Amino acid sequence: MEQPRLPEKALVIRGGLMSSREDMEEQAADEFEMTGRYALSVGADAEMDLRSLCMANRRPNRQIRKSTVGRLRAAGFEVTFPIGTKRHSDLILPIPTTDDDWEKLDEAFDLPEQNPYYYAKRGGDQQ
Repeated sequence: MEQPRLPEKALVIRGGLMSSREDMEEQAADEFEMTGRYALSVGADAEMDLRSLCMANRRPNRQIRKSTVGRLRAAGFEVTFPIGTKRHSDLILPIPTTDDDWEKLDEAFDLPEQNPYYYAKRGGDQQ
């Protein structure tokens, strides 16, 4: 049975700055060992706005980066259909992942912004 696919407009978030390629490579390798997919963990949803998705996804990072499924597909990546209340998805990376792939991934996401979930857990002060 074929898995459902997210529409192009679906919002995708990734916790943190995504500034350390080595950290992302390590996370993708760990995911590969567990699931057989070379992937990064993301939150995704076709209906939620940014705040709602951040609150559901519960990423502990001060900042997040956002994109859409359409932007990621255009850059050569795929996002699995989200599961659970946290709206967890995998951002599938090619094997091997080249320098060009990492650059395209960075460009497919907006610049970092404050994570509403992180600040809501700490009393709502965004600084």
